[in-house]
Amino acid sequence: MTLPADLTCIGIDLAWSPARGNPSGVAVLAPGPRGLEVRELGCAVTDEEILGVVERHLTDHSVIMVDAPIRVPNATGRRRCENLVHARFGAREGGAHASNRTLFERLYGVVRGEQLVGRLAALRVHEGVLEAAVSGRHVYECYPHAAMLELFALPRTLKYKKKRQPWEEARAAFAEVLRHLAALRDPALVLEPALLDALAPGTSVGKAYKAKEDRADALLCAYLGALAVLGRMEMLGSVEEGHIVVPRAG
Repeated sequence: MTLPADLTCIGIDLAWSPARGNPSGVAVLAPGPRGLEVRELGCAVTDEEILGVVERHLTDHSVIMVDAPIRVPNATGRRRCENLVHARFGAREGGAHASNRTLFERLYGVVRGEQLVGRLAALRVHEGVLEAAVSGRHVYECYPHAAMLELFALPRTLKYKKKRQPWEEARAAFAEVLRHLAALRDPALVLEPALLDALAPGTSVGKAYKAKEDRADALLCAYLGALAVLGRMEMLGSVEEGHIVVPRAG
């Protein structure tokens, strides 16, 4: 199956808090002669800025992938989809963070992903089963760490998120992420040399490093949208109780 010419794939690496000024990575991919081409890539802070990117690139056939919970019905504990992700990827350090309404309301006041999906509905973008991705406008929740394990055939997750490890280790892991992204095929992800240079970690730290990382995550999210159209993703959980889509094994 080839990708439809009118398809746009939009990836959103959504910051969980809407009020702290944390940027979200946003990427837009569309089929071109050489593969999936980058139509827009950057960071947005407010929901209005994110929706602005979406509106600029929506077609009759668009798939949006969001790295953040977009439906959280449970008051406490973990969603079933998070347990399923942990069962499949936890041994390779790819388990998902727990999410519940009590946690979100205490820390952030709202479930931002739910709010965003509610506003996307006004643009005729809806949650649905993966089989629906072959046409129309749809939004799904994804998780880059689990996706990388499958797509890149990794023994464990790459530690490119700066936490306790030295900067040199984080940057080296991030450079490996970029190498894997540039090597994606079937479909190819077209990353021009200038774009790869702009994303390269170099000696960046702090917010500058985080902005590069957010954009790379958004690129992967958008790429997963194309895989959904090609029937190469599966849904863990359900639309009603919360879901996470991951690449099919093999």
